[in-house]
Amino acid sequence: TPSTGQFFAATTENAVYSLEEKTGAQTWKHNIGGYLVNAPVCGADPKHHGIVSPPIIDEASKTIFVAAAMTDGHHEIHALNTDTGMEVAGWPVDVSKIKAGNLAFPSNVQNQRSALSLVNGVVYVAFGGYCGDGGNYHGWVIGVNAADPTKIGAWATMDNRQAGIWAAGGLASDG
Repeated sequence: TPSTGQFFAATTENAVYSLEEKTGAQTWKHNIGGYLVNAPVCGADPKHHGIVSPPIIDEASKTIFVAAAMTDGHHEIHALNTDTGMEVAGWPVDVSKIKAGNLAFPSNVQNQRSALSLVNGVVYVAFGGYCGDGGNYHGWVIGVNAADPTKIGAWATMDNRQAGIWAAGGLASDG
């Protein structure tokens, strides 16, 4: 935020923090809900599968977007107000209810991997598999209209065995 200078941090325990730029003091903390402890295909380690990637901020609307694995294993995309940390009306989006063509999103083997991207008002979230290439996951790209989260699009790789999207820095775009 230009007037206050904030930094944001998100954790694998699904907490999002806003920190004051000059002092590092916490201005707010919001926990979006319980995090997935053990991924179904990973066994006992690693233990935390909440928010695992960098969020994206829409400065114009003062919104920070995060994607997370929730306690029961489904995935959600959240939009929080950068001034207050409160959830924006209409969010979160339950990714487990999304389809790409006839293919339903299989939360039990998918994990959000790359930084979120915001291009022309659409939040993009890419998914691959969990640890150690466990399960028959697909590569997924979910697109959610930032202003109207009921407008959702999805694309998935057609290879049904471990074709993940791992773009650590986020998806490439020419805008």
